[in-house]
Amino acid sequence: MLETKMFTLASAMSIMGLVVTATSSGCTGKENEPGAGVAVDGGGPNARSDGGIDNNATCPTTEEIDAKKLPWKPPTIAPGACTDKDLAAFVKFVDSADNNDYKQWKGSVQNTRCRDCIFGKDGQTWSPMVENAQGDLAVLNVGGCVAIATGNEACGKAYQNWVDCRISACSTCPGGEPRAVQSCLSKANDGACKAAFTEVGTVCGEDKVADAEKACKGSKYIFEGPIKAQCIGSGGGEATDAGSNPFPLPNP
Repeated sequence: MLETKMFTLASAMSIMGLVVTATSSGCTGKENEPGAGVAVDGGGPNARSDGGIDNNATCPTTEEIDAKKLPWKPPTIAPGACTDKDLAAFVKFVDSADNNDYKQWKGSVQNTRCRDCIFGKDGQTWSPMVENAQGDLAVLNVGGCVAIATGNEACGKAYQNWVDCRISACSTCPGGEPRAVQSCLSKANDGACKAAFTEVGTVCGEDKVADAEKACKGSKYIFEGPIKAQCIGSGGGEATDAGSNPFPLPNP
């Protein structure tokens, strides 16, 4: 059961938009900002008891966050469950959707095996998109992609914990202007999430995490990398060009 209490799904959508931008920086500062692998239940450190945002709160919070206590599970891996065409259709649907309706997103994936790989309940392993008991989106599992790309589950956990730490630290910032949010996320590395930031470098190594961030970078959306890693592998069908997918199928 997911027990993290960070922020509402609406806040997470507002903060990150689920969009990877070319100008954002990852843990090494060398690649994209995959930082929407976020847990989305509850409220952040400065959230009011009624679930709202405290406009007088410090942004980011100056209270140190123990990221090691944040949840993470090893990734569910089902290579070949989805094709590149399935992912492209999903991205197109999200692009064209009038709102961020998670249930519509899920229903748009026509390939049943692919849908079952992308979306899953919290359990012993995590899908790219993890649901809570109510069937709502609870986590975008960026750490799973990093774990697969590095071959190091401890690295995946450290990365996901760092991502969630920074989002938690900035979850109650008033407004949602992208540059202000990015500034807050960067500041969190030197404050509330400094230990989590250091842990990623220690556990993963800078070069390996930089390569993983590159492999897990989506063309537009955060969820693309995890879906490629966990549900496609190199088994993307005819739509996969040689060398275009950095997540090869395991040897039989």
